Amino acid sequence: MTLIPEEVQESTSQESTLLYVGKEVILPVQLPEFDEEFYKWKKNFWKNKIRGIKKIVAPMVDQSELAFRAMMRAHGADLCYSPMIHAHLFVNDTTYRKNAFSTLPTDRPLVVQFCANSPETFLDACRLVEGFCDAVDLNLGCPQVIAKRGHYGAFLQEEPKLIAEMISKVYKHCRLPLSVKIRVLQDLPSTLAYAKMVEEAGASMLTVHGRTRDQKGVLTGLADWTFIQAVKNSLSIPVVANGNIQMPGDVEKCLAETSVDAVMSAEGILYNPYLFEGRIMPNFMAAREYLEYATKLNANVSAIRAHIFRFCHYSLLKYEDLRHKTSVVFNLHEFVEIVDELEAKIRAEVGSVHEWEKYIEGAKFETLHELIESTPHWFSKPYIRPPQINGPSESDFRVQRRAEIEKIANTTGLSKRQIRKRERRRIELEKERSKKQSYPICKRCKQPAGANCENLLCRKCCKWTCVREGKICKAHRFNAERMKEKHETFLASKAAYEANLTPDIEV
Repeated sequence: MTLIPEEVQESTSQESTLLYVGKEVILPVQLPEFDEEFYKWKKNFWKNKIRGIKKIVAPMVDQSELAFRAMMRAHGADLCYSPMIHAHLFVNDTTYRKNAFSTLPTDRPLVVQFCANSPETFLDACRLVEGFCDAVDLNLGCPQVIAKRGHYGAFLQEEPKLIAEMISKVYKHCRLPLSVKIRVLQDLPSTLAYAKMVEEAGASMLTVHGRTRDQKGVLTGLADWTFIQAVKNSLSIPVVANGNIQMPGDVEKCLAETSVDAVMSAEGILYNPYLFEGRIMPNFMAAREYLEYATKLNANVSAIRAHIFRFCHYSLLKYEDLRHKTSVVFNLHEFVEIVDELEAKIRAEVGSVHEWEKYIEGAKFETLHELIESTPHWFSKPYIRPPQINGPSESDFRVQRRAEIEKIANTTGLSKRQIRKRERRRIELEKERSKKQSYPICKRCKQPAGANCENLLCRKCCKWTCVREGKICKAHRFNAERMKEKHETFLASKAAYEANLTPDIEV
């Protein structure tokens, strides 16, 4: 039984051909120029569009991919962002371009986000996605170490001239409206000046993450909505709030307290994809539904693995064997088996989970801690980073793992360093073994089948089946248009052959 809503099934089957920015897309050397009327349309684009938008899926590296966007659109999302894409690689590497971004005609409204530190490269990347999305976005909010090394994201905020030049260049020469995502600075006056500069340079919408660049990891803390409200009151373009959207009711609370035009969520929806609908669900249901989208839309293994880990975070802490399996498998059907096994374990532990509504029916959780502590581990629910008190904090998994290593060391006499080294070797060996065993068997010829073939066939048998039965296969790239022509040719040949075999009957 499929978990994907019927209307979504119809749209994904009708628009089954994935769209990529292929190597055949070549940019004209001459930069386009536009008249004042067009610039006015671009500047006002989000003012008109945002009226029907309140809940937004944030850009997340390897996480807001097409399959997850499709799932979120079915569960309350009004607008989705692509994962953050590296502009330089997107412009210069066609393989990266195909792996980093794919879409469907039904994947709208859609914003493609880039990180960049060169006006020319940023402009080229934005021009490449014209026709594939509704707008583009500049990432000025990534606080990770890789962004510091690559000189992009939040580590450009000390260079307002470079930022203004990048925004202005795209505003003048790209057909797509441009929005920008920032983090707040250390004080309110600096933040307001920063936001105003972005607006004046040509941005038509601004997303404000209510944390500073240093608020990450164990120092994450709470986002400051008062800064976001002040930015909203000082600008004429739409403002989107980001931060502290973790539990049902947070979206409405943020809209009321900040007066922003819309609210964006990242981590909250990664752990609970039903957050925009104001509910929580058993984690294996969320994982199974996502895997259906991942199968239909050819999601990559790294994205699938990350989503399963987040949906089932609390259960995988309890069932260490499943956590380990999730970290080493490389095939879609193996992830399905893990989710099936997780459901079986949960049902064996708690009996019928069909009565899961009793845990949340009529419940009003005032805090995140109350939500997490009042519901069983088998719900998809937010993750809270442990606070840092007099030193670095540790996650539940690290504490649990340290105790296990301590026990092994006491039993075997090995050093903890040696135990960790052997563990790494064992995991790498299992990953290699899983890669080698990851191909299912073709159900027609018993040779290895395509890893993600929905017909469970090798390429040759899949083509044979698609031609005769009018099927398609995204894994083998047998699209509807190509197979329709071959299928019709096959039917015509079959009819002609059968007509020649039919004897004339005299009456």
